[in-house]
Amino acid sequence: MQTRVATLADLDLLVEIGPRTFFDTFVGTCSDEDMQAFLAESYAPARLRAEIDAPQSHFLILEDS
Repeated sequence: MQTRVATLADLDLLVEIGPRTFFDTFVGTCSDEDMQAFLAESYAPARLRAEIDAPQSHFLILEDS
């Protein structure tokens, strides 16, 4: 296993796995409508791109090597 900091090249991967991981972790903690609204806003490509570009933000990816 190897951990690395995500880059913009990982944007599609984060858009794919981010909402799924969040949903699996927090399902049942709010209404389905609230969950879907949160996921749509928080994991939108433009928002993730801005967060990846932000110097104070780090996304870590664990890869099976």
